[in-house]
Parts: sequence; structure tokens; C-alpha cells
Amino acid sequence: MKRKKSTISVSAIGSCVCRDLFEIPSSHTESGEYKINAFIQSVSPISAISPKPSDELTERLLGELQLSDTTGFYKRNFTIDIKKGAFDYLREKKSDYLIVDFSSNRYELIKIGNSFFTTALFENAHAGVKDGKEAPLLLKYLNTEKTDPLKIGEAELKSYIDGYIDEILKIYPQKRIIFISSKNTYAYLDGNGELFTLSQRTRARYKAENERIRIAQEYARERLGKAHFIDLPDIPVGNSSHKWGVHGMHYNASVYEYLYSAIELITRGKLSRNKEKAAIERLKSDCARLQVDIYTSAVQEYAGAKNNLLPFLDGVCAGIWTRDGLTLTTREDGTYTLCGAASKNTVFYLQSGHKNPLGDWASANFELKAGKYRFTTGVKTDKELNIQLVITDKSNNRRWINGDYSADFSIDGDFVYSLVRVMISEGKSVDLTGIITIERL
Repeated sequence: MKRKKSTISVSAIGSCVCRDLFEIPSSHTESGEYKINAFIQSVSPISAISPKPSDELTERLLGELQLSDTTGFYKRNFTIDIKKGAFDYLREKKSDYLIVDFSSNRYELIKIGNSFFTTALFENAHAGVKDGKEAPLLLKYLNTEKTDPLKIGEAELKSYIDGYIDEILKIYPQKRIIFISSKNTYAYLDGNGELFTLSQRTRARYKAENERIRIAQEYARERLGKAHFIDLPDIPVGNSSHKWGVHGMHYNASVYEYLYSAIELITRGKLSRNKEKAAIERLKSDCARLQVDIYTSAVQEYAGAKNNLLPFLDGVCAGIWTRDGLTLTTREDGTYTLCGAASKNTVFYLQSGHKNPLGDWASANFELKAGKYRFTTGVKTDKELNIQLVITDKSNNRRWINGDYSADFSIDGDFVYSLVRVMISEGKSVDLTGIITIERL
């Protein structure tokens, strides 16, 4: 008789990612393998470790919170934030494992006296105050100047993170802590499977938030060296059909599948630490390829157009991927080169988003049949620009075609290998963001 698996209890503190990985897809919930005992969301680590406010302020804030029609879940989190009760709650609901991420460090803070509070929770509570009701205290503090977590000073920020981790370690040993590195993404799939980017304003906000998360995570990792680590792929694609709507941390199902599989590896405890790390890294690589597939499969719609793919590819992990004749080369700094066959009339294009002191180049295997072609570029620079197209026929004979921003040329025979170079005079470093196309006339 097959032995039934025992349910593993988990608690989580951080972002919705820590909870959603157990609920998306729904098969995760149906498995019954895990039980979520406690989940604290949107409470900044800095707020959680701040001194408790006065009894009078606490009572007034909680009183105004009751006027809000926000959900019970957010009321509970705001109550925890006000009372500084995160660690008491975790201690009361202690589980087999604690899942933690530091994405709540992305929020700005409201300072009242010696205490910090999480701005996002104030905003959510006040937004729910309707029907002629008034919450003057919430409104008053929402209208005060906010504190950026990165502006309080490195030493002070580290002292808050230290205190936060110290409190967690009083409840859980490191071997029972699972650390997820989260981040906002800038692009998402719509209901038709098409890729869209968030607005420029939202991307700018998410970039600032990601930097706050990164700083907190890097320091926390130093303190929690014996915990279990799960890193998201560098470009987790969002999903507009997510059960909680469009948000930088609402990903497509494959990301949650990866996180869930990594959690299973850890909690089953059958692997040594080194083997566990290697297995999680393989899962991450597989998930990263799926994310890149989503990006590159959407590329053809933008090829030859004025759309700049850089917003979609911001933060892409370094590597080279190929799909349907498209080659995407990405770098550690998030810049990229994309080349390949794009459509019926566009036999080749190169889109680049990076600076290079010697110029950019890309190659692809494609056929140029006999006929007339136009070589054009959308690259913009105030430097002298030279484009060089090198084509090679089946007998390895080469031909060079030069131009600046546009050049027409003809092919008499069939050429199967081509190399495109964009050269900048004087070797100056310039922004090569733009699109180069070879079109059949």
C-alpha cells in the first residue's frame, strides 16, 4: 500500500510571489502537499523592525482602518504594520518552513516620530474609505514627504535588515528558511498570448523598486548564507490574466511552476546542499529559456517597425538564444542584439540596444535569392555611420556592400551566408539602439 505524503506547513513573509507559487496553477493547491499557516504581505522590513508607535497613535490609526472597505487580508497586514507585530504573528503560526523575500523593501516609508510605516498599506487603507467617511490621520500622513529606503543611509539600512533577520532567526534556523529573490518585470502576455510592455512611467517606478529590492537582498544573502536560495530568472514575463491582475510581480504560470518545483526539492530533503543548488539552477535555466521563448516568439511583430524592444528586454540574462531563425544575444547589463529572418519581405534584420566602441555586428544563415534589395537602418547617431554588408555565395566568394543609412543593391546568384557590420567612425562609443533591415524589393 502506497504511503500517503504528509502535509508540509509553510509560513511566508514578503510579496504575493511567496503565496502565488502554491496557487498557480491550481494543481498546486489541489495536491494538498503544502499548508500555508501564515502569510504576511507588503510589510516593509524596515517598518517591521521599527519601534512601536504610542498607544494613542496606534488606536487612532486602527480606528480609521476600520472605516475602510479594503479586504480583511489587507486590514490584517496593516494592523501588523501598525502594531509592529510581524514576528509575534510568525511565532504564533510557526511552520515547518519559512519562505521569505525582500521585495517589500521596494515600498517608500512614512515616518511618524521614531517609527517607520509602509506607505503602500496606508494608500490601500485610505483608498477604501468611501461613502462620505473621513480618515484625516491616514490622509495627513499620506500627504507628508515619503522616505526612500535607500536614502536613510547604508549603515542605518543595514541595521534595520540586521534586526529583521535577527528576529526571524529567533523563530527559524537557517536550514528551515527558503529565500526567494524576486523582482518586477516590465512586460506581460495579454489574453491572446501577445507581449506588451508596461508604460514608461510604470517601468521607471519598477526600476527604482527593483534597486531597493536588490540592495536589501544582497545584504540579506550575506546574513543568511545557510538558507535555501531560489532565484527568479532574470526576465520573468508577466501575465495580464493573472488572478490578481497586471502587476510587475504577477508572472506567467511557468515561473510559478519553477518556484514550486524548487520548493519541492528543498522540502523533500533528499539531496545534499550542493546537489540541491545544482538541481535548482537547472530548473532556473529551463524556466529562463521559456521566458526567452516568449520574448523571441513575439519579436516578429516588431521587426522592421519603429518599436524599440529594449523595454521588453531590460534586464535579460546574458546568453544567446535562437528560435525560428531569430538569434537573441543578451548581455549582463541588459542590452541586446537581435537578428534573423523576420517576415516575407524582410529577409534579415538586426536590432541592437547597447553601446559599443568599435561598432556592432551580427550574422545569420539565410538565403538571398537573385533580385533587388534595400538595406536600411533606424540607428540614430551624430557620428559618421557606415554599414557594411558582407555576403558570401556557395563557392565562398564574398561581396561587400557599403552604405550609410540606406543602400540599394542587386544579387545575381544565390548567397547563403551574410555578415552585417555597423561601423562608427573614430571608434567612438555611441548608442546603437535601432533596427537594421534588408528588404526584398
